[in-house]
Amino acid sequence: MSKRHSTSAPELVNNGYGEQYTGTEKFPSATRESDKYTVQPPDLLPEVDRRYENTTADSVYMHIASKPPTLADYSEPTKKRTCGMPYKVVVIGGILVGLLVLACALGAGLGLGLKSRKETEGTGTQPSYPRPSAAAPRVADNTSIAAIIRGDGAGMLLYYQLANGSIVEDFYTNDTFALDVLRQNSPVKATERRMVPSQSISLGSPLSAASFLRDGEVWRSLFYIDNTTSVRTTNSSGLSQDWTNGEVIYTRDILPNSPSFTACSFEKVGLRLYVSLATGYIASAINYFPFYGYFAPWAHEQTFRDLDARAGCTCGPTFTKNDQTVQDVYARSAGSQLT
Repeated sequence: MSKRHSTSAPELVNNGYGEQYTGTEKFPSATRESDKYTVQPPDLLPEVDRRYENTTADSVYMHIASKPPTLADYSEPTKKRTCGMPYKVVVIGGILVGLLVLACALGAGLGLGLKSRKETEGTGTQPSYPRPSAAAPRVADNTSIAAIIRGDGAGMLLYYQLANGSIVEDFYTNDTFALDVLRQNSPVKATERRMVPSQSISLGSPLSAASFLRDGEVWRSLFYIDNTTSVRTTNSSGLSQDWTNGEVIYTRDILPNSPSFTACSFEKVGLRLYVSLATGYIASAINYFPFYGYFAPWAHEQTFRDLDARAGCTCGPTFTKNDQTVQDVYARSAGSQLT
């Protein structure tokens, strides 16, 4: 189905910064150059939008998280060791034996470390932080996987959940998938690996992500469901920026594991998220951050009563049609048809 956009913003509630918006306010972009991407006369709306344009439900409280974590939030506590000098000769002898064993172990470790460093310098590249391990991490049995092209087009971002519930972001440069590189490296190793904060995430939560350029920076947004079946998002406003804490953005009655859980980035409009409701329908939430700024609120947009919440959905890239910017979203209808 093709989605077009009107000039009326959905009814919004408090955005977390003391500001409120109502459905009676005129959409702030009505006189901007970007109108040509969002204005669409009602008689040209595709059938699916005409069918659902009056089904907008009540808005819910949503906002983008704004408290970036620090490295201290993810660092492991330092183990303190105390070594006292005993007086008995037999104890001293035991300590000397222990030190001898420790010296042998450190010598072997340093030798391996120097060898690894030499190999890294020989490639002319710096190790990423945190450096991907040669051994694959233990992935959760029922992990979801989200893969997207990074906003700057430099490669692919892959998100998945570990057995302990943590979320991993792996980045693969485009040349990682060159045929000659694939022949030399099996399995393929990530260029960079990072841990993504995922406060209160449920084990086996669906994952969805989006990445785009904004003010020259690569933005990344990750969405997941927490252990109270609320949708949360964590965001990074640049490759050198920390991720925000996972903030609740959607609190409707969501179908467990939400088969339809798709984030879509719409250029010059914002972000959309499609979720499965326990009522059996698919709903969409939207964030108009290009118009409302960095701390734009999330709001419920539409409920699609003819789409099956038990099936997945996906969105394609934006394209131009009849001088309008369009994005197609595909889902299974209640009549078991792809629409």
